[in-house]
Amino acid sequence: MNVPSEKVVQALEYHKYNKNAERSHIKKVENELKNLKDNDQITISLIEIDEKGKFGSNEDPKDAIRTAFANNRRVSQFIHPGNDTELDSGRTRRILNRIYDLITDLGFLPARFTKLTIDESILSFALIIGEKGSRLPVLSLFSRGELKIKFFW
Repeated sequence: MNVPSEKVVQALEYHKYNKNAERSHIKKVENELKNLKDNDQITISLIEIDEKGKFGSNEDPKDAIRTAFANNRRVSQFIHPGNDTELDSGRTRRILNRIYDLITDLGFLPARFTKLTIDESILSFALIIGEKGSRLPVLSLFSRGELKIKFFW
């Protein structure tokens, strides 16, 4: 797994750069990303970052991060850290929903797909080949307008 440093999710330095804070952060993030492997292919990235309210005025870095990742062939999705009272099942569900969003953003599962009205069920199986040959088995079931995805890790 390729992970850039914590600098990526730090607040924009608006007090230092004013209107250029976002542009400065984009450059900082791009510098982090250029050292990662797999820059030659489209990559999905799940990014844990604090909620907007935890950043000061004009300091939320999400737009800059999204732009920098897109410039480096990375589709990004944000997830907020859970709290101590959140159950593991709730956190797992949130992560899987974000992964589903990433797959949809790539165009594999367009949102309109879930609006199909067909009587048959469609079952599919695929392997997502990852870094160093790792494999992530994925099972999907589309039935009665509902799509269910199961990742096996």
